Amino acid sequence: MSLSASRKARWSLEKVPHFQILLIAFFFGLGLIGILNHAMWRDELNGWLIAQYSPNLGEFWQNIRYEGHPILWYAFLYLLNQITANPVAMQLFHLGLATASISLFVCYAPFTRLQKLLFVLGYLPLYEYLVISRNYAIAVLILWAICVCFPTRQKNYLILAILLALLANTNAYALLISLSLSFTLILEFLLRHPLKLELNASFLNRGISLLIILVGVMLAVALLIPPTDSNLQGGADQWFFNWDFHRFNQSLSRIWNSYILVLVPGDAKPLDVFLFAILSIGIFGFCVTFFWDYPIILAFYSCGTGSILLFTYLKFLGSARHYGHLYLILITALWLKDYYSPNRLLSSFIDYGWIPPAPLNKGGENSDSGDDQGGETNNVIQKLSCWQGWVKRHFLTFLMILLYCQLVSGLVGYIRDLTLPYSASRATARYLQAHQLNQFSLVGSEDFTMTPISGYLGQKIYYPESQKMASFVLFNRQRQPVNDQEVLQQVQAKLKESSPIILILNHPLETSLPSLKIKPVEKFTHSFIGNEQYYLYLIQ
Repeated sequence: MSLSASRKARWSLEKVPHFQILLIAFFFGLGLIGILNHAMWRDELNGWLIAQYSPNLGEFWQNIRYEGHPILWYAFLYLLNQITANPVAMQLFHLGLATASISLFVCYAPFTRLQKLLFVLGYLPLYEYLVISRNYAIAVLILWAICVCFPTRQKNYLILAILLALLANTNAYALLISLSLSFTLILEFLLRHPLKLELNASFLNRGISLLIILVGVMLAVALLIPPTDSNLQGGADQWFFNWDFHRFNQSLSRIWNSYILVLVPGDAKPLDVFLFAILSIGIFGFCVTFFWDYPIILAFYSCGTGSILLFTYLKFLGSARHYGHLYLILITALWLKDYYSPNRLLSSFIDYGWIPPAPLNKGGENSDSGDDQGGETNNVIQKLSCWQGWVKRHFLTFLMILLYCQLVSGLVGYIRDLTLPYSASRATARYLQAHQLNQFSLVGSEDFTMTPISGYLGQKIYYPESQKMASFVLFNRQRQPVNDQEVLQQVQAKLKESSPIILILNHPLETSLPSLKIKPVEKFTHSFIGNEQYYLYLIQ
């Protein structure tokens, strides 16, 4: 089936000269406006601060182990910090990565111009993996590079092996995709004869390629397994191995949440989650049917989707940036499908493997009941064939619905970020600098919500949770939660060293000490992230 859009849409876009260049330039322009307007939050700046304030590579390695991500993104942040301490450099670098990935997609993906336009302006490419500087954009770039280089496997696996190893070292979800693609390549080689594929890489080439992938995966796993004292997302020990029907439905509903992105159910309502889990199963079955005549693509799609859903249930339910990788798996499968011809390997298995042998009567002849069983089986095969034909006829409509939903969500997210600061950290830091309040001693709590302020100020803040001056936060057991009374007690002790002190909280101060003179200075509550709204107090 061709993934063609409507004739009118094709005709209108095909008349646009230099469509690819214009779309890439348009995306870059939107990205530049978006990142320069975007107020970075803790998940963006904590990694930057680790790269900035780690005194050497050994300390850097130990610190990033608490982040719960592989090394590749942080390695680039470390290199950028050798050039400049301005975190805007990270945003510009991230813009370059996102633009490069979109360039590969626009120039090489086997989709129509309309489909490319809708995808580029969708939620993940335009907002989540562009405006917010995290390690996901680099994963998308490598994933699209794998799609572009996929035909090289016919004679040489080395390029794909290197890309798969790099993909594994971007984030946990990309690691699962990398493993799924690696499994798919192995399966493809094993089935090359029945699938009539020409794969001529030498034994040495295959061995070295497999070794490269294994080394990349082991490096990724080494960093994904946090230190024993880590408490980020439960640390290394907190996995959910019990059966929970509601959590199971929550995990399944991530397919709907990733593909559709509108009418997303809240996790707190069991009935809603159950209904959307059923819809998600239907969507998954619909896509499986579409890929049925492409066994290798079916293997990748099923393995990739299943592994992420399993990880979602066992470890982390996640948010849109996490389970959005399910949508990337679908797009990747559609891209890679273009390299294959339809093959009836699985259909022939059903045709012949499901037909039971007719029972013999006493005379050694087939009984009439065998004809009945064969007829029933043939009816099943006919129904499956009709279902598959129906899916093929309507898959384009399904794909366009997804792309338009992604477009709506992408524009909403992008425009919202232009009008509502993602975090109030930048406004708070600018106020402190404009009024020269950053020249006083700064105390900030809760510590991890203070990291973006530290990043924008370019200076350390005293964190009561760890009782030390710091910039980034390591989620380990040395951190101890504190209440406002304990914060004020630590402020009182620090007043013996310097006075006055600027106290920064992410909530209104609701207590006091008789010995302290506390004066509210300003508050910054215009923020999308609820716990990155800030309240300033001058304490003497």
